[in-house]
Amino acid sequence: MSRTAAILAGGQSRRLRDKALILLAGKPMIMHMIDKCKKVVDEILVIVNSQEQSDTFSREIGHAPQFKIAVDTREPFISPLLGARTAFENSRSETTLLLPCDTPLIRTSVLELIFSVIADWDAVVPRHPGGHIEPLHAAYKTAISRNVIDGLLSSGKRSMKDLIIRLRTLFLSTDTIKQLDPELESFTNINTIDELRKVERRINREDD
Repeated sequence: MSRTAAILAGGQSRRLRDKALILLAGKPMIMHMIDKCKKVVDEILVIVNSQEQSDTFSREIGHAPQFKIAVDTREPFISPLLGARTAFENSRSETTLLLPCDTPLIRTSVLELIFSVIADWDAVVPRHPGGHIEPLHAAYKTAISRNVIDGLLSSGKRSMKDLIIRLRTLFLSTDTIKQLDPELESFTNINTIDELRKVERRINREDD
């Protein structure tokens, strides 16, 4: 079964401008995500929200066989659901993994686990014991998810949760994920310079 990873890089960050392209341990943050994903998938998509952003990404990270850039269609709002629709429209695989651009400590073993349990489910979504879910660290069957999103957007719905509740979703406990990632670093996202430096120190220790 073919696999695609779609990294959503079109969201707005109030605290870190162009978050996906900010340098982390010597290379753009999104390249850390791409390097992790290319170990477990057949295709990588980078989803952006404008042609201007696509041009910027092309200049900064170039073009490579392992990924391509896809641009969201124009809408009067910004939502991860739009990025998901673009991902599913451009994916050539039966299963598409959605990821944010700012969790560079994601473990390939966790990605493999999420893919491995999807089987006949429409989606696999990590869920914390308190009920919080991770819809952007989740795998989706591409065709049915694309069709459901078309209906949601037509009816004015914009939340990833609206998609998940309409799919046959397997909620994967983070207690299970902890067997591979004890500190759940795979979900550590970067929103501030302090968080960036902390993750950078973590990566540098790993490389020592």
